[in-house]
Amino acid sequence: MPKPDPAEFRRDVVSVARQGGSIAQIAKDPALLKAHADLDKAVDSVFGLTGVVDEADRLRALFSSYAQLSEAEQLRLPKARSRKK
Repeated sequence: MPKPDPAEFRRDVVSVARQGGSIAQIAKDPALLKAHADLDKAVDSVFGLTGVVDEADRLRALFSSYAQLSEAEQLRLPKARSRKK
């Protein structure tokens, strides 16, 4: 495996760090925060989560649902139909 050029590597690290700052600013966008809160409310409603609910609660509910669906083989995609030419 070739070694990266140290100068190029440093430039890449600085570039990623700068992008991280931009991402942090975007993450504080009020519209994005509201959309995230609305999505959280929808997930809470669908899964019957009430009271004080955090991200871990939502993830548990989502993964539990996924496990139940996969065990029941409800996640299978329908077979693709052959295309007639």
